Amino acid sequence: MTNWKKHVSKLTKEFSSPNEEISKEELTKIVNKIREEYSEYAPLVPNGFKLLEFEARFTQVLKEKGDLKKFLLTEIEFLEKMKNLYTTQKKKAEIIKNSPINKILDEQESLYTHFPKIEFHPYGRREIKFFYGAVKQFVERELQILSMIFKGTLEMNDLKDCITMIEKMGKVFRSSSSIRITEHIININARSGDPDFIEKDSQLIIKDTCIALKILDDTLGKMIEESRISPQLTLSFPYNPLKEDLEEFRGKSYLESSQKISTSCRGIISAFRMDWLYLSKKP
Repeated sequence: MTNWKKHVSKLTKEFSSPNEEISKEELTKIVNKIREEYSEYAPLVPNGFKLLEFEARFTQVLKEKGDLKKFLLTEIEFLEKMKNLYTTQKKKAEIIKNSPINKILDEQESLYTHFPKIEFHPYGRREIKFFYGAVKQFVERELQILSMIFKGTLEMNDLKDCITMIEKMGKVFRSSSSIRITEHIININARSGDPDFIEKDSQLIIKDTCIALKILDDTLGKMIEESRISPQLTLSFPYNPLKEDLEEFRGKSYLESSQKISTSCRGIISAFRMDWLYLSKKP
């Protein structure tokens, strides 16, 4: 770096004194250093530091026997400006990366990234891909257990509407997406990936499904209060290697399992920032 600054200083000084010549050796050192600078920064800023374009300009100056000192000084000034701009932007990026806002966003994202992530469309928002995975997991685990507990009972009538809503988001049919995600994909394509629409529809999906999860949580809570769920009966079902997630419920009472399902409802709602549903006034 010291040699580079020395070359810049020397060239600037001699440019202001046209009668003074720069040795061929000195010019070669400067040209080689310029090449090094372009090569060093090109991987960092490909659109700003283009060595081939410099070589083309340099060749043209030599071919046309132009003012080599002036050309090199202009190149050096350009390089210094670009390097300073890069350094400034890098510092700003570091500030943004370490800013309280960014840390809050990272913390928020960490609340749901433990759920499975399901890719369904390149324009789909990252949050909705994790939400889809969370609800699909809930359908395949908690709703399966719920069906074992309440199948054929009057209580199932109180649960069927919210279950249908949750399944619309998380129930997958073979290799296809769920009903609500299929609708989302169709709408994304119809609107050519409009980001405003994708954001609004994503939030609507999360809100509607979380409302259904809250209704399920509230309904189970009411049943527990009214002692409508047995604390004696326990869950028993054939082992299925494809349904390992169900094993954590094996041998647990209907009451304990229902409480676990309620906890799962609240976990998804909280992870995706829908806690406000518990604060909203009932009509």
